[in-house]
Amino acid sequence: MKHKSYILIILLFFSILHSCGLKSYNYPYAENNTTIDTIYDMEVTDEYQWLESDSDVTRDKWLEEQRIFTENYFANVDNQSILNNRINELSNIPRFSIVDLKNDTLYYFKHQMNQDSIRLFKMSGNDTNPICISASVYKVNAKEQINCASISKNGEYMAVPVEDSDNLKYAIQIYSLHHQDEIFDSIPAIAYNQKPLWSENGFFFVGSTDKTNENEVYFYDLEKKQYKTIYKGNGILVNTINICLNDDENKLLIAELSQLENKLIVNSYDLNKSFAPITKEGELFIKNRDLKVLGYDNNNIFICRPLKNHVELIAYNLNEKKWHKIYETQHSISSLKYLKNQIIITYKNNNHNQGEIIDKETWKTYNINLPKDGFTEIITDKENSTIYILNESLIQPQVLYKTSLGQPTDYTLVQTIDNLSFNPKDFIIEDIIVKDKHGNNMDIVLTYKKGLKKDGNNPLLYFDFSNGMNLFADKFFYTRIVLIEQGFIFAHKRFDSPNSSLLLNSKTDEITSILDYLIKNGYTNKNSIVLSGREYGATTIAHLINKKPDICKVALLNRGVYDIIRHRKLDEDLLPIDSTYQIDDKNNFQLSLQVSPFHNVKKNSNYPAMILCTGMNDVGISPVHTYKYIAKLQMHTSGSNPLVILAKNQSTVERSNKFSAYNDELLLNYLFLFNNINLEYSEDNFSRILD
Repeated sequence: MKHKSYILIILLFFSILHSCGLKSYNYPYAENNTTIDTIYDMEVTDEYQWLESDSDVTRDKWLEEQRIFTENYFANVDNQSILNNRINELSNIPRFSIVDLKNDTLYYFKHQMNQDSIRLFKMSGNDTNPICISASVYKVNAKEQINCASISKNGEYMAVPVEDSDNLKYAIQIYSLHHQDEIFDSIPAIAYNQKPLWSENGFFFVGSTDKTNENEVYFYDLEKKQYKTIYKGNGILVNTINICLNDDENKLLIAELSQLENKLIVNSYDLNKSFAPITKEGELFIKNRDLKVLGYDNNNIFICRPLKNHVELIAYNLNEKKWHKIYETQHSISSLKYLKNQIIITYKNNNHNQGEIIDKETWKTYNINLPKDGFTEIITDKENSTIYILNESLIQPQVLYKTSLGQPTDYTLVQTIDNLSFNPKDFIIEDIIVKDKHGNNMDIVLTYKKGLKKDGNNPLLYFDFSNGMNLFADKFFYTRIVLIEQGFIFAHKRFDSPNSSLLLNSKTDEITSILDYLIKNGYTNKNSIVLSGREYGATTIAHLINKKPDICKVALLNRGVYDIIRHRKLDEDLLPIDSTYQIDDKNNFQLSLQVSPFHNVKKNSNYPAMILCTGMNDVGISPVHTYKYIAKLQMHTSGSNPLVILAKNQSTVERSNKFSAYNDELLLNYLFLFNNINLEYSEDNFSRILD
């Protein structure tokens, strides 16, 4: 009897230790070498500033120990091969990337995510049977570069911006389409966000050849195989340059938007006279910074101007020197296409796609039919009345349709992706409205398997990007299918606004309201919630977890800015410093300090299971943010949940050509998720969720 009492006492002792948060992981030791910075007469303590030094031997040793710790953790996780096979199978789904529509011929790439080469096809007129131009014309490096490819007017050449992110090398490669896979020439240059625009004897592009100034416009001469600068911008980073061609008059328009000074600088050039300047329209005053130059004709520059409660389409008349408002909508515009005689606008109305065509002679509008749901991309050119519509949804891969501009009729199916390894009809997309604490409506999208029981027992992943990516939510990603097949609910906010360090508290309040609603209405419970965030979203979720460590069971964070105070120092040599992280005056600095995740880790808190991903050679957000944050989390947690860093040798930019590496990262994230949500990944997991 006494023996049993001793056993009960021992069990009780260990139970108390566990309830108090007994650590079960021996994390690599991070030396507490405190640095104190004085900013605006305030002392800021930083225990791990030594992790910022690339030449610190102690840091190298700590990173190696973290790598070993992560490997040892995953060595004990089961079901790796089953999950890995399913991820690879789903990532094999092809994607269309539209290149150009020239002379009623559609050019597009078709590629699979687990392959690093893609095929170029063309489809002409009423023929729906595509012709393969090249089987491996381009080695995929980044999605942005694929989307910026363009075809010459005669269909003989293709210009493709290429990025070798591992070696920080950039180029624009010119391919000869009549000689498969032959590189006609290569320009050592970075192209920014716009397709190269072809004239009769070459093309224009916005970018840089030395990475010192984004604001330059170049012309590449096909015959001479040379390029030259034709316009040099007035500022660095804060300006945006748009270029438009007026084929009727053989003129080039260059419109430079100075976000710093709220001015639009407009120049036009005569291409028949060696780019001689025709006019400088002057520095046109603008009232907001989010203008988008759409196009240019004989008389007008067309610009989209988003305002507080609506969006305007305005035109600057070059003859009258005046602005005219020609269109207004309260909806979130998805895309605008500038044509010779029309402008096509697509937008979301009650979360459904709608489109309108504006006649540039009468300024009258009429509707165009579009697929009801999902993400819709309009493809057309200035000269032709044919419109291609590329549509996809959260659960349906891409489908290509075709219609006409004349009097738009119903669209017809042209291309689809067959032989899917899942049935989209097995899944549900549900839109719900959740009110924040101020009574404002938030549009939340839930994706899950048919027959889901609202019994409060469903695992749920809430994803936050927090970067104004309102269209991101409507696109198909195989990563979502992996989870909802297993009974997960995948949740996200449909429309979002760009995040700011000064708005992080309101962002975290929104997520809290969303999760409270989902728990109250039987979708899930606190012990079944996974929070996932990327970039701004990772920053937001890290701040939320600091405030409420019990808000979720698992967190998957990727490329977050965790040390907001030293963001300018850490990231100044990478991509442009983000202006939303503001410490430019004492008040903003104090607000940023209050929300900076690194500076607000709570000692002796039971943090959820967390995996933090970064790239050791990241070209966008310094991996040091992740090093410092994980070090502080591991040293201060009192709980038994694992806190793991996944630091890869290359950049973690998702649109990399390293699709196999991305799948490897996804596998580890999902293994971590299932292991810590106490679910076993299985092909038989559907039985619990079906009625």
